[in-house]
Amino acid sequence: MKTKSGVFWRCQGQGLKRAYARLPNGRRVALRLPGSGRAVTDAATAQTLYAKLVSEHQRQTLRGLHGLSAAAMALQAGAAEHLRLKALANKVTTQSLESDQRHLERACRFFGADTLLEAITPQRVGQWSTWLQTDAVPRSPRRGPQARQTPGAAHGPGQREEVPELALEPV
Repeated sequence: MKTKSGVFWRCQGQGLKRAYARLPNGRRVALRLPGSGRAVTDAATAQTLYAKLVSEHQRQTLRGLHGLSAAAMALQAGAAEHLRLKALANKVTTQSLESDQRHLERACRFFGADTLLEAITPQRVGQWSTWLQTDAVPRSPRRGPQARQTPGAAHGPGQREEVPELALEPV
């Protein structure tokens, strides 16, 4: 019975068994080290090469399914492309784009601007979340209709609501 994918061995001259891989798409390739013209004869090396080959095949397949280029993308380049496409869609405000840019700049500061997007794991995102809670960020002043209002300003001039002051009493 033939396997659909996995490592298989072939005898080739001089009685040596050499490793080959059958990928999930049915393609068969020799498992060889870079620079070598022949397939490896060691089982452990063959398994390692096969794992790398399948991983790369899955990555390329997923990128194709999502309409992404085959080239890997760094975080900073991905963030810039995201902001560019969001601005082109013309469905968000300038204030929203500026806010997104600040958030993405913080992500680049934590992960590193040259980090590949596919290298960011859920564990690293959890670490980033913790870092965000401890990182002091200067708040930008709010502009426009959402500007900071004093208590009672919504009531109109001369109709300010009284706000009681907090008195701290010793316990």
